[in-house]
Amino acid sequence: MHNCAWAVDSKLHADDTEIICESYEKKAGSQMMIPLGSPYQLVEGGGYYARKKTVFKSVVGFAKFSEFLVVAEVCSFLLI
Repeated sequence: MHNCAWAVDSKLHADDTEIICESYEKKAGSQMMIPLGSPYQLVEGGGYYARKKTVFKSVVGFAKFSEFLVVAEVCSFLLI
């Protein structure tokens, strides 16, 4: 895992046991650098990360601002 934070904050209402983490899609090999073809996913984990759910597939990062959760996701477009 790269970056984790509690989902709940003073103005961001969420489950008190929910944790949000950037996590590698493929968890094999060296985790020191982002392996090609293995982007970070944004995973929400309820019950202190016992119940995991992928929210975004390919993220650059996330931040909490007041009552907002801001997520930067990589999108690929195919131009024809």
